[in-house]
Amino acid sequence: MGFSEKFTQATEIAKFIANQKMRLYEVRNRIKELENSVLLNKSELAETSLRLYRSDKLLNQDLINICNRIKILADEIKKEKDLLENIKAESPPTPQDIPTTYSSEIGEVTSGLVCPICGQALSRSHCPEHGKKGVPIEDNEQEESIPEVLSDMQPVLVEDSD
Repeated sequence: MGFSEKFTQATEIAKFIANQKMRLYEVRNRIKELENSVLLNKSELAETSLRLYRSDKLLNQDLINICNRIKILADEIKKEKDLLENIKAESPPTPQDIPTTYSSEIGEVTSGLVCPICGQALSRSHCPEHGKKGVPIEDNEQEESIPEVLSDMQPVLVEDSD
């Protein structure tokens, strides 16, 4: 696996982890908001019960309505906690899950350049395989003349900077 592929993989994993952490944060916040709503409803239940009791007007329907709201909130909390666990269980992408070429709705995204060595269409300014700066393709005629350009080129020894 070349440097470019390793870098792409690391980038994809970092994006995944950042996205996962953001979603965990959002779900945890929703859970806290729902739990706070439950506490407010419980408080309202207690206050309403006490008020109705003191005035000898305690009716079951008043309490049932508040309890129903609390149950709905408790169900939502359960769903959010299940979602939280599902997000935690997700795994980052593996190398085979990471695309090596990127496409858009209009086709493969390229820079309009090709590698002067292999002729591969580039999505960046340099060839990921050879590290050479791409040469522009203006039309099909220039694309056909690439072998001529290649025949004039001399091999260059590239020293590794590691």
